[in-house]
Amino acid sequence: MLAVATIQLDFDLYLPHEPTPVPVFDRVDSESATATLIKGTRLANTRGLTESAACFQAGRVESHNHLEIVFSRAEFDRSDASVRDLSDAKVERVANNFISRLAYFFDAPGIALVQLESCAWKLDYLNDDRSELLAEDGKFRGRESMSATFGPMIRVGNEFWTEFSKLPRNFTVPAWHPLLTQAERVMPDVGNALLLTAIALEVFVEIAISEHARNTSIPAELWNWIATRNAGRGPSISDQYSVLLNAVCGHTLKESTRLWTALRNILEARNSFAHTGQARILDRPVAESSALDLIAAAREIIKTVNTWLHAHGRAEA
Repeated sequence: MLAVATIQLDFDLYLPHEPTPVPVFDRVDSESATATLIKGTRLANTRGLTESAACFQAGRVESHNHLEIVFSRAEFDRSDASVRDLSDAKVERVANNFISRLAYFFDAPGIALVQLESCAWKLDYLNDDRSELLAEDGKFRGRESMSATFGPMIRVGNEFWTEFSKLPRNFTVPAWHPLLTQAERVMPDVGNALLLTAIALEVFVEIAISEHARNTSIPAELWNWIATRNAGRGPSISDQYSVLLNAVCGHTLKESTRLWTALRNILEARNSFAHTGQARILDRPVAESSALDLIAAAREIIKTVNTWLHAHGRAEA
């Protein structure tokens, strides 16, 4: 038996072909499922078409704005709609497992996670060949919820989707990515945006260095002392992006004056926001445009460091 969840997304992904299903799973109980993007008619799409969107609809590419998730079991408990062996929370976890991969792989902050309580979606129980189940007393054949929001339109080529579909079933999005994505989404709240940006940079470099330290020639005892110095708080973020980064890959962020300055400015803005409630650099409030530039610089910092790590035979963090 199949349980097919169809979720209306708040973004449009334009593809020149029908995407292949991608394996996904629920991190709570590791149940497997498949997910793919499908074409669908929105309940109420009142957005005006841009010129590029009109070209998309002319036939060269097509909008895929629904997510389809297929669960397969020998049988689902359909006896009581109030007691669900396939809960809304489970469907939402699996959906966001897939969507978080999209946002990371295509580097598209406009791709947002779903909340089933605030979007249009339905769940249909079907036979294995996708035919409808026969009506049975006391057993329901599906459920649905209706709501709608609309977001950005994103175009993706065949080769990108092919690479995306090759991600392993247990692929995990790096911990820094949702933080940086959320920083972009909370703008124009400059203070919280730069706070999230600083946390993302801290999480990234700490994981990157700890994972790759064992590949260096530094003795484990010395590395443990370095990592726990400074009254047990460990090295500062500045030290991690300079001294420790140099120890694991032979590079320091100071090699780029622009990126090093951006890092220092992000940290200064974070500190002032934490202590005064306002993000300031050189005692001046950070403008919205400057905050956006700093968030973009943070992405460049992570990309640069990952390039250095990859060049030294270490996987990206």
